Amino acid sequence: HIPQQERQPSNDQRHNTHDSAYLRAMGLSKSGFMRSALIEHGILALLGCVMGAFVGLFASRMAVDAIAYSETGRALLPPFFLQTMWLPVWMILFTVLSAGVIIVGFSLVNFLRRPLHELTRSVD
Repeated sequence: HIPQQERQPSNDQRHNTHDSAYLRAMGLSKSGFMRSALIEHGILALLGCVMGAFVGLFASRMAVDAIAYSETGRALLPPFFLQTMWLPVWMILFTVLSAGVIIVGFSLVNFLRRPLHELTRSVD
């Protein structure tokens, strides 16, 4: 049996944990903390999804434009419209968002179950 090395949190993770622990210590309720954390993560997830969709559409249109003309500028392909099958896109998006919500939920529950004195302890 080989002992596993314990993963050390990064400085950013420790800083965020301390900030959150101090908010709880100053009187923020568990439900208030959970609500603010879910709003924060939800906004980031929404921004990421919207930006990813726009960048993906832009990149696909650039790729189609790049192959539609020859080096001399003649049209290689007849004109066509780019169509997207949205059902698979929505299914993938739903799966990724569900996984994100589950992961964030588990990490929040784990954080809320730890005693404040553990969370505020400095390990430098």
